[in-house]
Amino acid sequence: MSYPADNINNFNDVIIIGGGPAGCATALHLLRLDPQTAKHSILLEKSFHPRQKVCGGALTINAEKLLAELDIEVTVPQVPIHHSRFVYGRLNIDLAEDGVAKKVIRRSEFDTMLINTVKDRGFKVLEGVKAIGVTRQANGVLVHTNKGDFGAKAVVGADGVGGLLRKTPGFGPRDRVSRLWMVEVPADPEKTPIYRDRIMHVDFSYASLGVKGYYWEFPCLINGKPYTNRGLVEGTLDKKSRIDGKKLFCEILERRGVSVDGLPILSHPLRPFNPKETFSQPRLLLAGDAIGADPLFSEGISQALSMGRLAAYTLVDGFKHNDLSFLNYTKQVLNSRVGREMKVYMMLSKYVWGRLFEPFLSVLHADTQMRDLFAYSYGGTKDIFRSKRLLAKATAKHMLFLWPRLRRFRRLADLQASALPDLSLKFGSVRNK
Repeated sequence: MSYPADNINNFNDVIIIGGGPAGCATALHLLRLDPQTAKHSILLEKSFHPRQKVCGGALTINAEKLLAELDIEVTVPQVPIHHSRFVYGRLNIDLAEDGVAKKVIRRSEFDTMLINTVKDRGFKVLEGVKAIGVTRQANGVLVHTNKGDFGAKAVVGADGVGGLLRKTPGFGPRDRVSRLWMVEVPADPEKTPIYRDRIMHVDFSYASLGVKGYYWEFPCLINGKPYTNRGLVEGTLDKKSRIDGKKLFCEILERRGVSVDGLPILSHPLRPFNPKETFSQPRLLLAGDAIGADPLFSEGISQALSMGRLAAYTLVDGFKHNDLSFLNYTKQVLNSRVGREMKVYMMLSKYVWGRLFEPFLSVLHADTQMRDLFAYSYGGTKDIFRSKRLLAKATAKHMLFLWPRLRRFRRLADLQASALPDLSLKFGSVRNK
């Protein structure tokens, strides 16, 4: 190698940057597929687990299938869920009970379970090691960290939206970054509907204010006690139309009877998946949120697990054929199930998060097949990219009766009577700083 011997801590086959679901899935699949390569690889995590993560914590059926492939049983505290509910004003749209998810976990505990599994199975993990730069050399990559330099033949960037590799020339970013806002509030399970009915509550009412996202309420457990995980997907907006997401979130909470005084409000950036981007360079791969989150509903756990799996298969194939150029990785991501699903979600997001959000929700309200399709797609038991004809047919049918159906939909939603924030918060009037 071309590295000076005193300039690196050690030399590895693979360095995985990031100890979230994508990084852990990459390590675990690498252990399963190529133990010898895994033996000479390391995972670098800048924090120490458990660490806080802004996320609703819904564990989809698809995520559980991916975990089962790794022989991982979810042992962290969890709240059983019967179904997911979309809300618009006073109107409820319940998705299939066997569709989206069966449980809600806390990400700090879930991620800790994953990283401990990686350690227990023999993959070397270094926590408290922050990657701050990469240098590609003739025969490998040098990863610069706060604990010194580490060399590797290949590096996987699974360290999220602001990840190190994503910032390197050739990757991007191209899309604007939005934000997630979250609080966890104590709940009385006998008086809280989401506990009583075992539902995940996803409220799209704030789209009428220009929010290209939604408000959520999920049940969760903290130290054995019931809490409500409340959050807001602020959504990506153009440069002229910005919302002060924190101010809007606080007003939503206040109007729902939650005092924000002294309440720790957490925030995290979010970047949507974009199929026009590049996800690999010679010796470098991206995975998980470093590639991008679901552009429609911002779900990320199952996507991260899927991409970690794909990254591991790509690494194994590269070492087998002595070719670490990873020229086909972007194409493989786009042609995978998760990539094809995300492409459809991105296409739909361009219409849904605009003037067509009401027609979209009214289609789901009117058409059981469409509701089931979206539920089963997220659950991983049906592929939405194989159902474009159904999407087109249902949309065309709905358009024939759009205005009478939309008028009825709006009447049932009765937004004016709902506890929406003041319209002075409408986009353009409140600027992010």
